[in-house]
Amino acid sequence: MLQQDSIQALVVLLARASVRLEADGFDPDDFANTDLRDCRPFAILFGQHMERLERLCCDRDGAALFTPLAGEMMFRAVINCSDLYAALERSCRFSSLLTEEESCSRLRSDDTRVRFECASRYTTKDEASLINDVVGLLFHVTLLSWLSGQEVAPDTIALAYPRMGLGRVVEQLFRATVIFQSEENALVYRQAALAAPIVRRPAEIDAVLEGFPYNIMLDASQDRGHATKVKTLMDLAVRAGGHCPCEGDIAASLTVSQATLRRRLRGQNTSYRELRALTLKEEAERLLHDGKLGLSMIAQRLGFSDDRAFRRAFKQWTGISPSAAVSRRSFAKRVELRACRR
Repeated sequence: MLQQDSIQALVVLLARASVRLEADGFDPDDFANTDLRDCRPFAILFGQHMERLERLCCDRDGAALFTPLAGEMMFRAVINCSDLYAALERSCRFSSLLTEEESCSRLRSDDTRVRFECASRYTTKDEASLINDVVGLLFHVTLLSWLSGQEVAPDTIALAYPRMGLGRVVEQLFRATVIFQSEENALVYRQAALAAPIVRRPAEIDAVLEGFPYNIMLDASQDRGHATKVKTLMDLAVRAGGHCPCEGDIAASLTVSQATLRRRLRGQNTSYRELRALTLKEEAERLLHDGKLGLSMIAQRLGFSDDRAFRRAFKQWTGISPSAAVSRRSFAKRVELRACRR
């Protein structure tokens, strides 16, 4: 998670690399004028400097540029995975497809640990290539946390670089053990940590594309209040196959009284009932789209007394019946398939 000192560490790394490559237009004071309560201005500014730095490194070393569009497509690919391990597997396949090199990233597992290895694109090992590779690893760390709605930190980070006087800065970023002079850049996780389900939905992507991926890195550490925490607890429960937790259980999980929870949610213009309805609606749409469960099973899984109660609730949420929603989705899929065949 990126705290204030970690964000300052990022700027320090960027400044060192920019001076080394004589990148014009970099002024650390630019970052002092951005308000981190809204991470987008910082993310956009940082992204502009990082894109310029990456282009200089790629031109220097003859490496392929990882464009923002490629990052977006990888983002869209992993968000539909069931859990974080599957997301890393898909990220590896996506990278292999993009670079046409099967060994550019890979997963190695034993009984308790998973090692996510990312080969560097750069032949020159200096501050400029280091920050590009560090930001790539940091993006995966914070993306996993964002996808799962909870902090998922690696136990160890390996870097195929000497310390170069930047060891403390890099350790400040990851808040984990950092091993330098490794054969590959890598993140090492506990197996159990990567079993966490993905609770984010594809519909959430468009809202975070501006400043992507740096806003995701920053957003993972921002406290968005009790509404986000309540929604995350609900998402985790229903995606695991359980019922949506009651208001009392959520208040207990957040160590507040129910009255305090209601007051704080009102302060964010929402309520337990609204968040519960949104969670059930999203899960119902996902299960209908998946097509593996019939209507009765979906109704039971979401905690409804019978099919009729579920149909009535679904129509209140969406304005259409579950069968109409399935028909619309099937029609859209047929249209998409026809377009692909042309």
